[in-house]
Amino acid sequence: MKRITAKALSLLLCSSLLLSLASCGTKSENDAPQNENAGQEAGTQTDGSENDAPEQNDDSQGETAPEEAEAYHFTPTASELANADYDVRVRENRNEDGSKKYVLSDIAPTICYDNLSLGYLTPGATTYTLNLAEGVTIDDVSLSAVDENYASLSVEDLAVWDSESRTLTANGSASENGVVFLDLVQGGEVVFTVNVRVTAAYPDDPDYDINAESIKDDELEFLFDYNADGELDENYNVHDPALTEAVIDGVRYYYMVQTGWAGGNIIRRSTDLIHWEYLGKTTPAAEKMAEYGWSEVDAWMLTDSANCQYWAADLVPASYGGYWLYTCLVNSGYDEEKHDRVCIVLAWSPTLEARSFQYVGCILQSISDYAQDALYYNVVALDPQVAYDAAGNMYLTFGSFGAGTYMIELDSETGLRKDGETEWLDEDTINTYMEEARATAIGETHPYYGTHMTYCAEGSVITHQYDVPLVSEDGEITEIYDDYYYLMTCLGVLSRNYVLFTAKSDTIDAFSNLSGDPMASGWIGKELVTGLFPPLSGYRSDLDRESYITTADRIEGSTEYIAMSSFQWADYDFDIHAPGHGDLYTTSDGVNIAMLMVRTLALQSDKTAECDNGYPLAASSTKFFMQAHQYYLNSVGDIVINANRYAGEPDRPVSKEEFLSFANDNQFQLVLAGDPYVTTTAVYVTLGEDGSVTGDAAGSWSMYGDRYIRLDIDGYDTYYGVVAVSWLDNKNCVGMTVTAMGQSTGWPLYMNSES
Repeated sequence: MKRITAKALSLLLCSSLLLSLASCGTKSENDAPQNENAGQEAGTQTDGSENDAPEQNDDSQGETAPEEAEAYHFTPTASELANADYDVRVRENRNEDGSKKYVLSDIAPTICYDNLSLGYLTPGATTYTLNLAEGVTIDDVSLSAVDENYASLSVEDLAVWDSESRTLTANGSASENGVVFLDLVQGGEVVFTVNVRVTAAYPDDPDYDINAESIKDDELEFLFDYNADGELDENYNVHDPALTEAVIDGVRYYYMVQTGWAGGNIIRRSTDLIHWEYLGKTTPAAEKMAEYGWSEVDAWMLTDSANCQYWAADLVPASYGGYWLYTCLVNSGYDEEKHDRVCIVLAWSPTLEARSFQYVGCILQSISDYAQDALYYNVVALDPQVAYDAAGNMYLTFGSFGAGTYMIELDSETGLRKDGETEWLDEDTINTYMEEARATAIGETHPYYGTHMTYCAEGSVITHQYDVPLVSEDGEITEIYDDYYYLMTCLGVLSRNYVLFTAKSDTIDAFSNLSGDPMASGWIGKELVTGLFPPLSGYRSDLDRESYITTADRIEGSTEYIAMSSFQWADYDFDIHAPGHGDLYTTSDGVNIAMLMVRTLALQSDKTAECDNGYPLAASSTKFFMQAHQYYLNSVGDIVINANRYAGEPDRPVSKEEFLSFANDNQFQLVLAGDPYVTTTAVYVTLGEDGSVTGDAAGSWSMYGDRYIRLDIDGYDTYYGVVAVSWLDNKNCVGMTVTAMGQSTGWPLYMNSES
């Protein structure tokens, strides 16, 4: 989730001045790139044209030397993109003391119409009542509506408005989905807008490429073929996805950036978070890199920017319009000792088109041996992700394995470091800073690398949730957190036992695991200590791996919240393997999305491997792709991720009667996730009307509140979770799903109805 304070374009000149003071060089404002090659056909960049300096002719001796090219200077231009960020609107609805400014009720609610005419929907699922903040008076509520593609339509096609009670009710005979905008009018001006999503109570077929039929018909291999541009369209071979939203020409788009390897990050867009259009690379073609400022990185990276690899990135709205891109560049193994040059930099685009991103400035630098130090020891400037606290302060989390993840504060006006450090630092300084930073304890702060957040993890992302209720098993709200922060990180061998950890906190800079210890403290050196050490392709055989693993801070038995690990439904050949590095994003409609990189073993015959001690574990998979999953908050405030892919389904109240109605003879498939080194396969259970769980597992269950569930599984754990309507991956039809978190093990539980 990302937030930036809304800025009018009138701030453009002021922001430009701040950037001028912060960045290096003196290039004239008239020399700023005008993005004339934005949207060019994407292709593999070459290094044949990066040195364009004119050759010196002997006849020129004694003549006036040609003028040197002016240094690059970033100056933003005007942007017509409309920011659709949910958090901006949350902040607009808050006073300085944190109280609600305009609206007490949800500012991005969902109401549903019964598209299957099943009769289970409660008023909580079909109606929304606008409750104003204390002391607020308005002259009118003006209504308008759009369909899913943001084309205008009549409000009555979606819902019925009662102006006296200020209640909006979904039209029971609606035939399409859309959004109703409730504009609050004071003195003839719109002061705030509530977006009410109106959608079918039950999702339609999302037309996934991967489904039960395509797997049965053996139609999968083509999905991983490369297109003519050397990249993959749709969702496949997507590494490290990150999301944002923008409205362009009246259409709301989701944009995703990802690791792009050589030549820039890959950028894609979608209107539904399911089907994605490949746009190209973020950076310009090689011959344009200097013009767009990217040659500023060359000296540190010891190679041209066009030759660097561009790994995980993040996109957020910029204060002066357009969007900021935080990306990391890698020059891997540049010397005989296989060291890497790494940096995190800021770029900007006014259009979000391919090839349109201009270099702004340097954020962080590091040097590492990725095959060794980065895995077990060093501070690494990789995996940048932006987060904001309740006061609007801007932060950047980063880090990859080794010493773990860190967080620095950014300037929300310029997007650069808050401390004003914008110069490129020399190698000796960076080596000194890394030595100092990796010695810091969790919670301690280094002047350059910031606050040490976690041990030995990577891919950190922080999402900010608002008005988080804690609900008792009597269905009563016992406490509401105005602001709650969730940190998600990854750990494990990327293609084999990658796993997602989560943690929660009421502050943005301090997270602990289920045991109350620093995150990942039980995992430091786990592969070595337990003997579970699969072969690593990049591992340096000439070095003693034990000397590179620091286990002094390891806490035996320390328990993490595992948001998702490898699993498989009993009747579905396509497994979810090594889920990891992704994003947590809340859409402008208030939908919480976990955009994850996952793999599968379905396309290979070797599904298991053996470790040093003979322990069997899941094999390595080279097939990676992206999936959007909706996530929820259970009654104790834990993040729980739907095991099924997102299909546009609403997060809405579900009764016990409706829940069981989708299960033939009350039967469900149950996944009791645990060991992240293996793939957990579902078993079959029956949920009795009397609250019993029988079948391949035994225990009890109960529902409370509007969709919360508790399950006690004998020999496993007590799980708190959420019941949700979903498009079931293993059945390729609509049904009911449960996602829950174990309260002592920290392991997730998943259930799909046998529909």
